[in-house]
Amino acid sequence: MVVSLEPPKNSSYIPDCWCVETGNNYVEHNAYSNMEEENLNICAGYDNGDIKFFDLRTMRLEHEVNVNNGVCAVNYDRKDTKKNKLICSTLEGNIYIFNLDVYNEVSGYSYSKDKIISGTCWGTPFLPQNRDIFATLGGDGNLGVYKYVYPEKNSIFDEKIGCKKGIVGELNKLNDLNVSTQPIISFDWCKDKLGLSVMASLDQTIKIYIITKLNLY
Repeated sequence: MVVSLEPPKNSSYIPDCWCVETGNNYVEHNAYSNMEEENLNICAGYDNGDIKFFDLRTMRLEHEVNVNNGVCAVNYDRKDTKKNKLICSTLEGNIYIFNLDVYNEVSGYSYSKDKIISGTCWGTPFLPQNRDIFATLGGDGNLGVYKYVYPEKNSIFDEKIGCKKGIVGELNKLNDLNVSTQPIISFDWCKDKLGLSVMASLDQTIKIYIITKLNLY
C-alpha cells in the first residue's frame, strides 16, 4: 500500500465511498527545484453526497463539496493530462459538472447541476477521441450522448475576494436511445474505433453499439 486516505478515527459518522477516479496525471517542470514533478489527483464520491478532491503530490484534501445525494460515479474528461473538467453522477439522475481549470480560494471549484433522467445516472464516461463528448448511463435503460459547450469566458474576477471564479459551460444533447429494460451499470468506449462501445445492464446482457457521426462534433 502506497497511501491510505481515511477519515479521522474519532469521527462520529463515516460515509461509504462509492466511487473513485484518478486524474490530473501529468509531469511538469518545477522552475525552483529544476526537477520534473509528477502530478496525480483522486476524486472520490460518497453515499452521503460528499465529493472530495485529493492531491497526492502534496498529500492534502484540495476541495470538498456535498451535493445532497449519493454519488454513483466520478469521471475526469482525461486522466493523463492537466485537469480540465469532471462530471459526477448521482442517484436522482442529476449530474454535476466541475470546472477544474479555475480554483477559487473561498468557494473552490465552480460547478453546475443538470437533471438528466428521473432515476439514477450510473456514470458519464467520456469519449476518448473527444473530451467534450460523454455518455450517460440511465437507471431506466436509456443511453444518452451529450456534448459539453464551453462558455465564452472560462472565469470571472470575483472582486469581493480578489481572485478568479470559474464559469461552467452548458450541455447539448446529441442523442438518446432506450437500450435495455434494466439499468445500464457499466460502459466502455473503444480507444481505436470512434463510436464503438460496449455496455452491461441488469437484464443479464452485454451489448455492443456503434454510435455514428461523432466525428461531426
